[in-house]
Amino acid sequence: VWQLGLVAMICWLLLTVFRDAPARRRYFIAYSGLVLGALWSGYTFLQLAWLPELAGTPSTADHFLQAALYNEQTIDIFVPAAEQTSSWFGFLIAQIYWLGIAWMVGVCWYALRLGYGLQIRLSTKALEPVTLGFLRPLIIIPYSLVGEIPPAQLEAILWHELGHVSRNDYFFNLIQRLLLSFFFFHPAAHWLSRQIDREREHA
Repeated sequence: VWQLGLVAMICWLLLTVFRDAPARRRYFIAYSGLVLGALWSGYTFLQLAWLPELAGTPSTADHFLQAALYNEQTIDIFVPAAEQTSSWFGFLIAQIYWLGIAWMVGVCWYALRLGYGLQIRLSTKALEPVTLGFLRPLIIIPYSLVGEIPPAQLEAILWHELGHVSRNDYFFNLIQRLLLSFFFFHPAAHWLSRQIDREREHA
C-alpha cells in the first residue's frame, strides 16, 4: 500500500504549488490521485499474488501450489497437474474479465435507455439543499428556504446544485466512497478523500 502513500505525497506537493488554482483543478488533482493510487496498489497486488504473467515471474499462489504438490517420488505425476491447474485458473480469469466487460456494456446501454432528466423538489424534511442520483438527478430544496432568503441567493443555491449535476458529482462520489471502503485502513486515502470533498464544494 506504499503506492497510495507515495501518490498522496505527490498530490500534497501539487496542491501546495497550485494553492491559488481554481477549485476544479485542485479537485481533479486530488481525485486523480485517489484513483491512481488505488489502481497502482491493486495492480501490484495482482502482480504479486494472482497474475504472474503481468510480472513474468511465478506468483505467490503458484509457489504454494508447487510446494504442496511437490514430492520427490511422484514429481513426474504432480507437476503436470500443477501446470494444468494454473492453466485452468488463467482461463477462468480471462472469462471473468470478458464477462465483466459484457456487464459494463449492459450497464451503459441501460443507462442510455433510461435517459437523462432533472427534477427539482421542495421538501419539509430536508435541512439543506442536496443533489441525489446521476441517471435522473434530483435536487431537493428545503421548503423553509423559499420564504426566508432573497430570490438571488436561492438562484445561487440552485446554480451550485446544478454544477454538481453537470459534473456528475454524485456518480464520482460513489466511486470515491467505494475506493475509500477498500482502503479504509490507509490514512492517505482518507486525506485524499477529504481534499476531494472540500474542493468539490468549492468548484
